[in-house]
Amino acid sequence: MTKETECIICNNTADLICKDFNGYSEGESFNIYYCSFCSTSFARPHLVNKKIYEAIYSQVDIVPGYNRYALFAHQIIKKRKPLDYLAKREATYFAVREILAQLTDKTLEILEVGSGLGYLTYAIAREGYNIVGLDISIDAVNKAEERFGKHYICADVHQYAHYNKEKVDVIILTEVIEHVPNPLDFCSILLSILKPEG
Repeated sequence: MTKETECIICNNTADLICKDFNGYSEGESFNIYYCSFCSTSFARPHLVNKKIYEAIYSQVDIVPGYNRYALFAHQIIKKRKPLDYLAKREATYFAVREILAQLTDKTLEILEVGSGLGYLTYAIAREGYNIVGLDISIDAVNKAEERFGKHYICADVHQYAHYNKEKVDVIILTEVIEHVPNPLDFCSILLSILKPEG
């Protein structure tokens, strides 16, 4: 086993920092690498198995790291200002709220990639923005629609991009890039979905 590998972002040398880290599926383990040049951590092998997301979202209340998403989805429906509620809980959502506040046109088309249980899409829609959530997990999309309405699409971003070139003004994604085997290609696909001025 190698103690070094090429960084998935900058192609410099990344060092092994954790060997045989347990995955979500029984018998699955990964090595975790860190690139000191660009401060990126990533797993190897990096496998994207759609079934894992179905397994996670079918029991999301108890899956470590994902159970807070279930809590947000349960709590947010009760909040008068759901985006403010999220912004007070995590810096990522604070940043999303602040950036959206700079938009003067709420009719701009917004796409949340990796919308999961749908609470962030819902919170943004409640602020009057025109937003759709996109997720690869049918279970997550079904749960989001049951709770928050028809703001969601189940599709892989590659499929979505094929039919939606230069369609949206703003793309939001939180805690998604770490699930992508090739982040640079993924970002290129996202750019193809954005309008030229997006």
